[in-house]
Amino acid sequence: MSTFSDLYKEVFQLMRDPNKYKFSLTYIKKWINEAEKLFCNRTNYSVNADTSIYTVAGTKEYSQPSGMKAVIRVFYDDVPLSLVHFEDTIEQTPSRGTPGLYYLRSDKIGVYPIPTEVKELQVIYYAIGGNMVSDLDEPIIPEEHQHALVEYACYRCCIEWDDDRVQFFYQNWVNSIQEAKENATERAYPEGFPVVGDENPPAIDPLTHDIEGMRMFR
Repeated sequence: MSTFSDLYKEVFQLMRDPNKYKFSLTYIKKWINEAEKLFCNRTNYSVNADTSIYTVAGTKEYSQPSGMKAVIRVFYDDVPLSLVHFEDTIEQTPSRGTPGLYYLRSDKIGVYPIPTEVKELQVIYYAIGGNMVSDLDEPIIPEEHQHALVEYACYRCCIEWDDDRVQFFYQNWVNSIQEAKENATERAYPEGFPVVGDENPPAIDPLTHDIEGMRMFR
């Protein structure tokens, strides 16, 4: 498994700038994270994650976890909350007490009624990558596809410095995305994708492409 530093060092090597004279490390890191976000979005990769937020008395909205794609469950003090639309909470009489509902609005998670105590708000969610900070942080995508992040960062470097290898790295990036999609389908349907009209088509799980703990949504 590659670390963040492994990835950006490889970019510098491929761009023939091992001493970091030409390219900014800040931009290289930014492009690697950008690549992982794009990779996850274009192939629908995500991993199960969870985080704990501690409520504040009188505060109903809290920042969503970084990289959250979709919520699986939300618990307040170990009790599951039900999802509602934000507009539904507006229509209700403002009240304080033990939350039984949650809603999503912009980059916030809100709870209702408004809490009056400091309690744990546990959020279980599907997460995408692109949030590496420390040199020892690792991508969430499978190791077999991590070189795609290097290809994308090199592609961006070529654009910035008018390098004639721009098409080469871009095509490698595109090929990596396609390969990931094909691998996911092959693992989900080793005997071939279901064909409309078959007498006994295999059942299709609405959540498919479970790859090394990662899920791909159709």
